[in-house]
Amino acid sequence: MSKDEELKLHIKVVVNKQRTKVLFAEAGSDFTDVLLSFLLLPLGAILKVLEKQNVDEAPAIGSLSTLYRGVVNLDIGHFQTEVAKQKLLTPASCYDAELRKLRLNVYNAIPAGPNSVNRYDGVFTESAASFIISDDLKVMPNVMGSFMETLRGLGIDGTDIDGAETMNVAFGSKEIVDLLRLSLVSRNPLTAFVLSGGQIRLASKKSNEQGNAPLQCINEKVASTNSKKMILKATMQKSTNKFLFAQADNDFINFLFGMLTVPLGSVVWYLGSNSGLEAIDNLHRSI
Repeated sequence: MSKDEELKLHIKVVVNKQRTKVLFAEAGSDFTDVLLSFLLLPLGAILKVLEKQNVDEAPAIGSLSTLYRGVVNLDIGHFQTEVAKQKLLTPASCYDAELRKLRLNVYNAIPAGPNSVNRYDGVFTESAASFIISDDLKVMPNVMGSFMETLRGLGIDGTDIDGAETMNVAFGSKEIVDLLRLSLVSRNPLTAFVLSGGQIRLASKKSNEQGNAPLQCINEKVASTNSKKMILKATMQKSTNKFLFAQADNDFINFLFGMLTVPLGSVVWYLGSNSGLEAIDNLHRSI
């Protein structure tokens, strides 16, 4: 399929009168399934996809990008095999079967399936369903007769809609990857994509607003089943008590690199849907 013939997913976006904010979007199950599939992608796969699309300058996703580049730059002699290294850089998803059925699959290592052409049978949502998606990726069913109630549930009232403009927006593979990136770094990914040309407001709240909330919300059941402790030898700057670097054994490095194989949704679940990535947390809570 040529670039001009590439399959596109279409959504209807409603923006405020001033054209400064996306109020909400209406989307079918094909787009909504792709959006939900972000949660199934391993962290390393996300970095791989973003790096592939942004060859010259891959977007930084905090220390996750640093970890990924660390694996890329580490000499093969430090790995069991070349295959082991590649499994970290291009990790397989446990949900390959589901991802293959999506109309657009941002993880290009997985070939498109039969849903990529005419008929769409749905993957995670009913194929005939319609959804309302907020600017910060809250997803709610678009139920006939309760439209205004749904909007109020998203914090949108009648005055917001006065003078609003409707836009039709098409998403191909490139646009889906852009939305994936923005969902990780912006509080308002739809506005950033549709109106701001990818300019962002940071996703994470300031530390004085959020404190250590994510650490306090780690799933207790998971934490209680992992009693093994790993020892780090940390070097600190005495005058400022600043952390400089740490020395660690293989078990900690394996744990650290293994994070790249964990699906994004699992990370959010471990942190009680309070990961600090507002849009991704909202997407996870919507389920």
